[in-house]
Amino acid sequence: MNWAVSLGVKKGLEHLGMQNIAVKWPNDILSDGRKIGGILIENQWHAGTMASAIIGVGINVNNSNLPSLPQATSMLLQSGNTFEISQVLLKVVASISAELKRLGADDFHTLKADYEAELFRRNMVSEFEDAEGHYFQGTIKGVSNDGRLILELEDGVQNQYEMKQLKLRY
Repeated sequence: MNWAVSLGVKKGLEHLGMQNIAVKWPNDILSDGRKIGGILIENQWHAGTMASAIIGVGINVNNSNLPSLPQATSMLLQSGNTFEISQVLLKVVASISAELKRLGADDFHTLKADYEAELFRRNMVSEFEDAEGHYFQGTIKGVSNDGRLILELEDGVQNQYEMKQLKLRY
């Protein structure tokens, strides 16, 4: 679901004229390498089956100043244009809905490949920080079927990381 929502937000922003949009694993949306939005999804499970999901999307739309957030940006700051909030909502929700329909169409492998193609810094050597505060370099190769980030380390070994285990330094 995170893949579909991430792609939907990305495509919605692109329909609104935003450029250089990328997905930063696991739940950030970037414009020119700066955070323009984020996604939170909470799944509700019943008897081993997902019963429902609560999807939260935050997008910095008309923010003109983000002094305490140096890696953040907004649609206004990126484009120089003010946006009607209702139009942003309509475009982004329509794009998310279109991507979520792919889940019901058993389009898992294509959806995963499309998500991986949009990953920020994919196939680029990057610096990461692990949960213990150690820095290391690796290359984002993709995501596992259960959503873990796949990194290739300097020695060629590929490791998988869950959300709280890793932070991309950029």
